[in-house]
This record gives sequence, C-alpha cells and structure tokens, in this order.
Amino acid sequence: MKRALWKWLGGLALVASSTVASAYSPSPGLWWNPNESGRGYNIDIQDGALVVTAYVYTASGAATWFIAAGPFDTTSTQFSAQLGAFSGGQCFGCTYSAATGVAEGTLTIKFTSPETGILYFPGGSTPIEHEIYGYSDQMDYLYGEWAFNMQIGSQIDAQWVVFNSTYTGTDGTPYISGTEDGVNGTAALGTFVASPPGFVVSVVDTTGNTHTYAMPVFDDRRMLGDGALEPPGVLPSSYPNVAAGNRLLFRSDLVTAKKLEAPDTAKLPALEEVLRQRVQALTNAHVD
Repeated sequence: MKRALWKWLGGLALVASSTVASAYSPSPGLWWNPNESGRGYNIDIQDGALVVTAYVYTASGAATWFIAAGPFDTTSTQFSAQLGAFSGGQCFGCTYSAATGVAEGTLTIKFTSPETGILYFPGGSTPIEHEIYGYSDQMDYLYGEWAFNMQIGSQIDAQWVVFNSTYTGTDGTPYISGTEDGVNGTAALGTFVASPPGFVVSVVDTTGNTHTYAMPVFDDRRMLGDGALEPPGVLPSSYPNVAAGNRLLFRSDLVTAKKLEAPDTAKLPALEEVLRQRVQALTNAHVD
C-alpha cells in the first residue's frame, strides 16, 4: 500500500505523502463482502466517532443486530470496540419494547483505504468493501459536480467542475468529460485507474492552463492526492502540489440544479494526452 501511494505521489516529500496516505476516514454507508451476500454492515463516522451496525445471524439462523461504537484512529486507520448483540426489540406496528443487549467480544476493522478493509470479529475475519449500488462502477463516481483544489505555495487554486458526459479517446479509451461550472471555453476529462486504484482528472481553463489532479485516496464523495498546474501546451512532468476534490452534487442533482455548459471539444484531445501520460506512468511504476 505504501509503495503504491509513493508511486502515485511521484516524489512528493515523504511527510506530505504520509499525511495524504493516512488522513482519511472510511466511507460512510453500506459495506459488505460480495462473496457473502445476505449479511452486511453499516458504517458511519462523525468527527472521529465511528459506529458499526451489522445484520447477521445466530448459529440457529435467527437474524440478530450487532453494534459497536468507539473512536477511529486515523494514524493506524483502525477501529476497535466492544461488540454488542441485540434482540427482542420492537417490530413494525408493535408497541415499543426495548431490545436486550449482551456483550459478544470485540470487533476490529483495519481499513486499507476509505473503501476497503478487513473486519475481525469473535471467531474469524472477512474482507469488506464499501458497497456500490447507485453506480455501474467506480468510474461513475466522477459524474456530478466536484470542487477541485490544489495548494500552490501559499495560494489555493480552485475549480468547480461538472462532469455530465462521456468522451472516447483516439485509442478507444472511455473517459468522463465535463467543463468548469458555468464557464464557456473550458473542458475537463477524468478516468479511473484500476491498478493502483485512483482517479486522474485534468481541466483546461479559459486561458489554456491545464490543472491536473492524481487522486489515490478516494471514495464517491472526496478525493486526496497531488496536482500540477501547467501553461498551455506543457505536459506535467511532476505533481508537486497537495490536492483534493470534494463532491458538490450528484449526477441526479444536476437535472434541476445546473444550467449545463458543453465542454470545448477542441481542447479534449490535449487533455486526453495528459491523462494517457499520467496513467501510463502510474501503471509502469506499479508494475516495477
């Protein structure tokens, strides 16, 4: 994991790499093991306090709710707390009846990314991942509106980007395309890299400058990584700036919330070359 992140960050100072690599919390929502359909976990976190609820079964097959709550350690990216089993509570349409809880040992989750981890429970363990149910795949995370920014010295370079269409590259590679929010004459392309996993996004503004973001830490609502800002016609040779992306709107929100601009299609081939170069560099580094 550390090796892959170091390759991603492309020579960023070690202290910055460590900060980006560890400064995340797990993605809130439904989690599961795709090979164990029928049981699952809901994970939520608020300011370092994490709660896990699990819908699993007793040895006799009776459905039982489990809950564990405690602090999430951002340094070790690990959560551990007492596990409680609850039964005998209120049914739909019934008069309220408090559930009875008993301690069932310790539940621990070692998160390997915001979307993956290993869950350790009394008697065993299982790999789990953030469940994707509203998207066809992780590439679809880009659809909607994102606020991207990178720190350049003491300044913050920021852009709001709407991704709402697709673009097929000259070599047949599919991309998600878009434009800066409400700004004519701009264009944006994004892609998902499966190995090592992460997103690469490139945006060309009205002056022709190219803003490129490489994001190895991500979920469907935030991204962390590094970025580069280059003048017209210059391909990034390094990514020296800490960068982040935060979702503003989902694709379904765009229908009524935004007057959508069309990207400047003449600028897309140049962005395609930026993404192709970066993706190839990441792939080569991961294989080495």
